[in-house]
Amino acid sequence: MKVLVLGDGGREHAIIWKLSRSKNIEKIYCCPGNAGITSYAECIELNNGNLDALVDFVKYEWIDLVFIGSEKFITQDAVSLFRREGCRVIGPDLKAFRLQSSRVFTHDLFKFYGIPMPEYKTFSAFLHAFDYIMLKGAPVLIKTDGRIQNAGIFQAQTVDEAIYALKQIMKEKILNDAGNHIIISEIPRGLKLSFVFLTDGNNLRHLATVRKKIANNIFSKTLMCFSQEQIIIEEIKDILNRKVISPFLDAINSEGIKFKGIFSMDLFLNDGQIFFNDINCTFDYLEAQTILPLMKTDLMDIFTAIMDERLDNIEIKMEDKMSLTTMIFSENDKNIISGIDALDEDIHVFHENTCFSNNDIVTNGNQVLSINVVSNSKDELIQKTVSVLNKIKFKGIKYEFDKDFISKGGLIEGTGFDCNGK
Repeated sequence: MKVLVLGDGGREHAIIWKLSRSKNIEKIYCCPGNAGITSYAECIELNNGNLDALVDFVKYEWIDLVFIGSEKFITQDAVSLFRREGCRVIGPDLKAFRLQSSRVFTHDLFKFYGIPMPEYKTFSAFLHAFDYIMLKGAPVLIKTDGRIQNAGIFQAQTVDEAIYALKQIMKEKILNDAGNHIIISEIPRGLKLSFVFLTDGNNLRHLATVRKKIANNIFSKTLMCFSQEQIIIEEIKDILNRKVISPFLDAINSEGIKFKGIFSMDLFLNDGQIFFNDINCTFDYLEAQTILPLMKTDLMDIFTAIMDERLDNIEIKMEDKMSLTTMIFSENDKNIISGIDALDEDIHVFHENTCFSNNDIVTNGNQVLSINVVSNSKDELIQKTVSVLNKIKFKGIKYEFDKDFISKGGLIEGTGFDCNGK
């Protein structure tokens, strides 16, 4: 089989790396790709954003499946275009993507269908939001309606922090039009986890759960991501199905939303309760890089089951190990990267924004590499991650490695649920 993956980040690199290990794959293409992806796929350029030419390429090469997770292509409604031309495609169309692109729409929809969430109010004027903050006080959670990449969620612990964030978002327009409308809500106590699901348009399957360390600023960059198999015990599955999944399916069915692919839902867990926070209509930042190294099942078999609408009939197996991914950033572009070769088999370097300069791999954006390590123990996970981070060199390298983030107790400790994790 032949597959085309659209995108150029670490998510696409991780997906292509996993697909390259499939017994059913004959050829992988990527558009546009990056320096790391070239090891597993043939990267092709899209001239002047001509999606029709890309459809012609898919037909000419007899490509069996197109995977679209990149916002650049999703916002051009590439999924609908490929579908109209009879191509098999995984990813959300614009109607489904509205769940991610408009937080106000999603909060109102989910609230109507009874998905638990903290008390919130929506504002389109700075003065009204300012008055509400002064009346309500802090701490509060401020969210932009629109999104630029992963930006737009900020936890303000004081009134001064909240007012500063409001000014940056609504007056200074630091996130452009994404902040034309904002949501101000309470901050639920407890632990925030990201639940990743697969959907074939009819069935929903929980794939994995991750915990993330995210920078608490307006840009909300994901710094680290951790996953441990078997952390979702029956008590959580029950409340997840009753309080979130069942009303979620009712909500999207009422809107006529149906897509085949992956989505990720951020939820707070505390005192046996669960609260909605945010949703992504594909693998969110660092999720694919953290989850796919644990997957034992052939990814192409899963994608085929999604397309054939038989997701409920496939067995998905995961390694009973821990997985940690750390993002590496760069202060500037076109700096030569070293130290990413000859690493252990349980260490994976996924390229985020890299390109070639002559025969060298160089930085090509703020987020450069995501480093994944798989292990049986937290101590080894920390030791191996620190070791590989120390090996990687380039001018302007930056990352935040927090040992306490990993060395905490079970992923759901303190949430009111039991945890059987290691």
